[in-house]
Formats: sequence, structure tokens, C-alpha cells
Amino acid sequence: MTITDTDSDTCAAASDRPCLPYWQDKPCPPWCRMAHRDEDELEDRGHQGSAVRLTLTMEEALVDRDPTPVVEPSDLVVYTVQKFREQEPHLLLMRDEKPCARLTLDEGRRFAEILADAVRQAERQPAAR
Repeated sequence: MTITDTDSDTCAAASDRPCLPYWQDKPCPPWCRMAHRDEDELEDRGHQGSAVRLTLTMEEALVDRDPTPVVEPSDLVVYTVQKFREQEPHLLLMRDEKPCARLTLDEGRRFAEILADAVRQAERQPAAR
């Protein structure tokens, strides 16, 4: 049974379980930073971790010239995500606020290894003349 009372004091007093919206059958994972409510739309029902942002200094900056120029550096953002009813989390990579890849945890681990290997190889190369 899920308690759906939105008053946390009443909810907490009524049960030793954390208060959950009616659609959520178990507590959030520890990395989830979302506040969940009964009113959440289907596409908003899920868990999302904090953003990890990397500014891409070798990429073209984003420039909005309307009405005055605003320059924002390009970035890559990684979120841990688990949608409603998904069995496990995955990684969502966003480039300049647009999704560019979804990786399973195994794919994310492998990608991290590939990047680390590429960096190690590049650092061993003699400087160009």
C-alpha cells in the first residue's frame, strides 16, 4: 500500500515508509534529486541525478544575438536517469541542452575506460614540432 497524502508530517506519522506518490512503488535511489508528486505527468515520472557539466573549450560558443549578443560556451552534461518502470538507471549525455546519447551503465563504464586510455596515449606522444 502506498500512502499518497501530500502532507509529509501526516504521511510520516501514518507509516514507517517514506511518502511516495501513488505511481511510485519504491523509494528513490540515493542519487535522485527529483521531487515526485501524485500530479507528475507520465513523462516526468522518473529519477534524475545531479548534472555533471563539462565546458567544451575547443567547440564553437553558442551566440544569441537577440536583442543583444549573449555568448555561452558549448557544454556536455551527463545525468543519471531512470524512467518510470525502467529496471535500472542509464546515463543521458546532453550537448548544448540537446540529448546526444543514452548509455547503459556498462556502456558508460566502457566509454570512461576508452577516454582514459585515449588520454594516456595522447600524454605519451612527443610534442609536435
